[in-house]
Amino acid sequence: MQSQQPPQSPYSSPPQPYGQPQVARAVPIADPFQHDKFLINQKVLSLGSKYYVYNEANQPLFFIERPVLRIKMLFGIFTDESKTQKLLSLDQDSAWTIINYGFTLRDASEQPIAYFKRQGYLSMLRRTWKIFDVQGQEIAQAHEDSWWKAILRRFTDLGPLFRTNFVVTRPDGTLIGEFIRRFTITDKYVLDMTKDPQRTLDRRIAVGLAVLLDNAEHR
Repeated sequence: MQSQQPPQSPYSSPPQPYGQPQVARAVPIADPFQHDKFLINQKVLSLGSKYYVYNEANQPLFFIERPVLRIKMLFGIFTDESKTQKLLSLDQDSAWTIINYGFTLRDASEQPIAYFKRQGYLSMLRRTWKIFDVQGQEIAQAHEDSWWKAILRRFTDLGPLFRTNFVVTRPDGTLIGEFIRRFTITDKYVLDMTKDPQRTLDRRIAVGLAVLLDNAEHR
């Protein structure tokens, strides 16, 4: 009997990194948000912003799109590129806010799940977001991985040498996740929530945050 080859690492060369990944899944995934690590690849040469999201086994989980020609930033998170089933929506609260962006994450029934607030003035020195539950309680923060890197990125010629990564923490500062830009020419990211094994942060919220950390920050 021929032995099976071990699966290829998703961090080296995913079999469907860009272009036209398969829309149909070979094995249906009941809950695409059940994972602790997500591989996020932005589609190149497309109108608007489009992302393909995979798990570590390179199974496609969902498709994310930000349409063009909209005054406000609006994101749809779908089961696949056909967009027949929407899982989540992430909408900018106001088109007139310049610094302190606000976004609402909603489920498929348009019920709010969480709110995201960009800390505009603080972000001039270190990009910072706060995440709130539907009761308005702060449940997490995200900010650039360190103060000294943030300063170097802004005020020195060494800035381009440092990828803009983010850490996700509880309000008390406990690290629960990371949003990492991978060493590639095109935009590929890893959302790593393995430091939160108890899943204190809903993975739907974590995925919504990842979209904002790339797209709303114009990276």
